[in-house]
Parts: sequence; structure tokens; C-alpha cells
Amino acid sequence: RDPALSRPPARQRRSVLFAPLPGDGYSFAALITSETFINAGWDSEVIGPARRGDLLARLASRRFDVVGLT
Repeated sequence: RDPALSRPPARQRRSVLFAPLPGDGYSFAALITSETFINAGWDSEVIGPARRGDLLARLASRRFDVVGLT
């Protein structure tokens, strides 16, 4: 069975944003964590490595249920 077929529509899914902290040279942990949330049915995004202004702009543009700084 295709896991995408059993996921709720995007408007009903919880959302999470992951971002490596400024100065962190990689985003591998954020990507792996994001994939885990996607597989659990969450709407997950990764930005980064993000500057403070970029992160604040993304947070202002939409609501997230969880924000993870890695």
C-alpha cells in the first residue's frame, strides 16, 4: 500500500520546520529528522543553513506546529 494514500490531506496534517542554527555547516540531521516526520504523516520543511532573518521571515509566512533548531 502506498503510504502517501493513507496520509491526511495537507490542510489536516501537522506542520514542522527544521533549521540548522547559524554557523552550523551542515543540515544532514535536519534532513533525516524531516524525513522521519514526513513518514509519520507530517508536513515537514527544512531550511538552511538559515540566517536569522531568513528563519524569521519563514516563520512569519506561515504557522508551524513545531519548530526544530538542529
